[in-house]
Amino acid sequence: MSTLQSWVNGDSQRCKIESADKAGFRYSRQIPSISLDNPLISALAERWRTETNTFHLMVGEMTITLKDVALLLGLLVEGEPVLGVTYTSCSKVCERFLGKVSESGYMSGGMVKLSWLKEFFCMCPEDASTGDVECHTRAHLLYLMGSTIFSTTTENNVGRF
Repeated sequence: MSTLQSWVNGDSQRCKIESADKAGFRYSRQIPSISLDNPLISALAERWRTETNTFHLMVGEMTITLKDVALLLGLLVEGEPVLGVTYTSCSKVCERFLGKVSESGYMSGGMVKLSWLKEFFCMCPEDASTGDVECHTRAHLLYLMGSTIFSTTTENNVGRF
């Protein structure tokens, strides 16, 4: 959680956080960083049945629904789903939505490193334009999701959602 708290300083940071809150991520900002429990994940994977999309446990079957995730994370699940396929490179997505492209050392297989997001977007300048604040907000949300519910074991990378 300390890594996320370092994103909150100054007026432009408050503006960034308010934008994230308006987007429905107020409670998600309070999720601590997740440490993956590989033995637990392996045990659950062994009990997963693809035919029924359920876990088969000693007490019966269990599944996780979108509503469960929404309630646990405080995310709004309303409206039409966002669907689509992108044929755009990671660098083009970064340029379009974050306003800058990470160096090749910070990119790998269509993902950017969380350390790059933190290094370049942690502090939003006080005199930042609205566009810059929006880019910093997107980077903050990508960091938030990449370090919590979409965390990976691959060098702290986050995909281009």
